[in-house]
Amino acid sequence: MPTRTPEELRSMVGTSARTAEGLRIEAGKVAEFAAAIGDESPIYRDAAVARERGYEAIPAPPTFTRTAEFPRYRPVEFVEPRGFGLGLDPTTTLHGEQSYEYHAPAVVGDVLSATATLTGVRRHEGDRGGEMTFAEIEQVFEDRAGRPIVTVRSTYIETEGAEVLDESSGSRDPEPPDAEADLRLISEELDRTDFVKYAGASGDFTPLHFDEPYARSCGFETVFAQGMLTAGTASRVLTDRFGVGAVRRYRTRFEDIVFPGESVVVRGTVTGERSDVGTPLVDVELTAATRDGRRVLSGSATAVRDVES
Repeated sequence: MPTRTPEELRSMVGTSARTAEGLRIEAGKVAEFAAAIGDESPIYRDAAVARERGYEAIPAPPTFTRTAEFPRYRPVEFVEPRGFGLGLDPTTTLHGEQSYEYHAPAVVGDVLSATATLTGVRRHEGDRGGEMTFAEIEQVFEDRAGRPIVTVRSTYIETEGAEVLDESSGSRDPEPPDAEADLRLISEELDRTDFVKYAGASGDFTPLHFDEPYARSCGFETVFAQGMLTAGTASRVLTDRFGVGAVRRYRTRFEDIVFPGESVVVRGTVTGERSDVGTPLVDVELTAATRDGRRVLSGSATAVRDVES
């Protein structure tokens, strides 16, 4: 249970906090992050390729701002989680949802800062029993000129037991992993080394993902992949098809966890095409599941058509 009362939590809604400063986008870090999510595209490694595709410098992958997790980017007054000191128990707090709204490309040489706002806190009983506390946070990343680059919205869930992943945990994908899809990607098998690589690339050193005794003490059978590693892997189905600069919106909901030795099958279905002030857009619904059909992520995206081949 949170150490703060429901009344205290509700009174904090609407408050803002500086959550990142001096987040420098460096070529080596972009390449490292791309490798951690299994993306081998040369656009993340070769400035000439980036320029050929219309970028002034190497662009960052869609979920790259996760690197703001590194302590060196946090203001001195930063208090976990996300700068608000909500009093959530880190051993039973899970990442429920993450969404991105992209305003401008983030490229090598940019230096970003972020301000977060607590947009909502709520409590209710989980489907498997036990009270759940939901905290919704919005972060806006800006460059040195104050230009917004990306808005990131996150939902964190504290449960009364680690066995409760979220309200749809354990659901099965209605389609077999080899079903046809408009967009499709199958990752390599993920193992503990991949979880550690992602921790080193992103700054997410939550011990649930690499410390076996700690994970077991929290009620899990073993370590498991970071949700944002799964989200980063799933984002590749969009950047492979449309190009990193074409993605305008990307939302993920974490439904279950990925264990060592499992691969992720990502499928995207085009649900509509439209135009926004003359810009042709395509809407996509996404799912990611293990090979046995256990769904681990669902989401949606909007991308510009035919920006990059």
